[in-house]
Amino acid sequence: MKRAIQLAVACVAVLVATAGHLQAGMITSYDIDRARTTGFGGWAHTYDGSITSNGDGTYSYSGGSGTLNDSVIGTSTGNTHLFWVADNSEITLFLDNTYSGFSELRLYSFATGFNSIPGNIDSVDVTIGGVTETISTIGFGGPSFANDHAHELLLTGTALQSAVGNKIVLSNIVIDTAQIPNYYSISEVTFETSAAPVPEPSSLALLGMGGLG
Repeated sequence: MKRAIQLAVACVAVLVATAGHLQAGMITSYDIDRARTTGFGGWAHTYDGSITSNGDGTYSYSGGSGTLNDSVIGTSTGNTHLFWVADNSEITLFLDNTYSGFSELRLYSFATGFNSIPGNIDSVDVTIGGVTETISTIGFGGPSFANDHAHELLLTGTALQSAVGNKIVLSNIVIDTAQIPNYYSISEVTFETSAAPVPEPSSLALLGMGGLG
């Protein structure tokens, strides 16, 4: 029983120690509703899940991973996903844990060499745990990530910060039509939180047992 109490205290200590510090979470897989396949416009991307035709030139991606979560920021049109605005694509990112304290999202295109179709994104509707907010983008980074190639979506101070969920949905992506009016591109998506992952029911039960002990 003493050991159970010690384990419960250790779990609480880990949660407290990690809370309040920004930490990167992991995107384990993603789905895309309505997007073009690799080769569209001469651009290439990878995906190891199911890709099903919608019969109108768009495809539905499901149950897999690929370019958007391979931990590789794009370097060319050969490893960046090109999207057509008219397709009204919706991206669902599945996370490795249930999180709260969402602080930011980052959408990368690529800035190495000539990129005629940059990230080009002005705002995105972000949905977490049933909560949706329209978030405007800001550019960030040094010379390798110019403002039009890497976009930051700040969630701190929005209702999304306190949302709890194990997936993030990106929809209604609005672009800067003054640059490239019909297209945008994404090579990688990352997110950060300011809270430890929400304990699973089994972990909560363990903590409860330790308290009773």
